[in-house]
Amino acid sequence: MIIIHQALHELRHKAYAAEFHRTVKTLLNTQGVYFLCDHLYAPNAQQNHELYMSVKEHLDALKAANYGQVECLGEVNGLVIFKSQHSYERD
Repeated sequence: MIIIHQALHELRHKAYAAEFHRTVKTLLNTQGVYFLCDHLYAPNAQQNHELYMSVKEHLDALKAANYGQVECLGEVNGLVIFKSQHSYERD
């Protein structure tokens, strides 16, 4: 299991997110679970669209990294949390 909390935006641009998720995936075993919690780009949350991502952008980046199962577990006070898994061989 890997958990990151309020760290993804420290990449300093959301364009790097998918590659970061691919790297995380290499650290998980084939039944591994990855939890990602970060600030959200939304009207009632963060406003820097180059740094912070919408829910859809987060989902797109995780899917681009080839996670088999991705789900949004919820949003609280401008933070969003996702659970990602892959149950197949690493690519």
